[in-house]
Amino acid sequence: MRQLAAVVLKHFVHADWLRLAEAEKACVRAALPAGLRDGHGRIRTAVSVVIAAVARTDWPDAWPTLLADLTLPLEEAGAATDTVAGALRCLEICAAELAGEHMRPALQRLLPRLLEVFVNRQGLHVARTRARAVRVLHKLIERASMLCEDAKLTRTPGGLRRVRTFHAYQPPACCTYRRRSAAWPEGPTHCTLLGTRTSHVAPRTVAPQVRTPS
Repeated sequence: MRQLAAVVLKHFVHADWLRLAEAEKACVRAALPAGLRDGHGRIRTAVSVVIAAVARTDWPDAWPTLLADLTLPLEEAGAATDTVAGALRCLEICAAELAGEHMRPALQRLLPRLLEVFVNRQGLHVARTRARAVRVLHKLIERASMLCEDAKLTRTPGGLRRVRTFHAYQPPACCTYRRRSAAWPEGPTHCTLLGTRTSHVAPRTVAPQVRTPS
């Protein structure tokens, strides 16, 4: 029943969150982090999805304490395993929703704490918690890499354009045909220009045959 309530709340946030009054939003934001301490993993995941949906519009302006609330269990010596697991699960889901302008402050806040959980100098975290921290790190790096690739959708000095497939391609132009013709003047070349395929074959010369008397 509680999991269903979290799913319904998620749909409500997606559909009607912007229509709520600010006082009502504040009450919901204050109550959500408590769900990350639940003993059932599915409840923690459902609440994490709701928090990510709210953070998409409210963080950091309307919800500036979100990252502090999520990283607090990682810094407490006596934090319960379920509480730490809920915080890490929420961070993993929120990392996939980070916008470009929010990536730098999020990395500055999260990377030192996640690395501390993974290194585990004080022996506070079990192996499963450390593995969850690695998953969050991977999600953050993956998201940052994707945002960097999106920012590089510009032409380079060499005329190549980098795209989301992580390959570089030459923009279609007649210069491709000219380059190939210059590199191979005696062989067939072709190019596609404006949807029409044209071909050019260099003329061949045939030596005359001379018959010798038998």
